Amino acid sequence: MGQELIDGWSLVHFGAGAILGLMKLSRTSAYSLIIGYEVFENILKFENKDIFGDNESFKNIVADTVIGIAGYEFIKLKKN
Repeated sequence: MGQELIDGWSLVHFGAGAILGLMKLSRTSAYSLIIGYEVFENILKFENKDIFGDNESFKNIVADTVIGIAGYEFIKLKKN
């Protein structure tokens, strides 16, 4: 996983974004956490390939970020 645009983790990223929306975080805070997590995750994977396997593709990193943001925005839309 991690090479395709959408993979088994896509639902997890959407759910994480939705949880941030339920936590009433500001858009800036939520987006920062989503982007920050993706950066942290990929630095960790890059430095520990023997533990995590291959790195994610750039398109998957972008998709994970956009899907997390979509989860956050979905909750915000439903709450208004």
